[in-house]
Amino acid sequence: MKEKLLTLERAEKIYDLLVSLGGASESMRSSFIYHHCENPDGCGEWRFQGKLGFGGKYYSRMNRVDSYTEDRTQEVIDIIEKLNILLSEV
Repeated sequence: MKEKLLTLERAEKIYDLLVSLGGASESMRSSFIYHHCENPDGCGEWRFQGKLGFGGKYYSRMNRVDSYTEDRTQEVIDIIEKLNILLSEV
């Protein structure tokens, strides 16, 4: 399914949050930018893992993050909640 592309500015702000709060790897930024801003098919979900565990994902359609249920601790839940609040402002 073709996904809506993000502007470069918005994608950079989103990835800044994924790195600073979610623990995403800075080394994956250029790939995130490509898939969300340039890839003709767009990108519906991005597995960044980080502090959210293996199932840590960013969902571009909803502009939200989530994780696998089995990876959720109170710390992970708190990070998800904070990230989703900040993502809603981007």
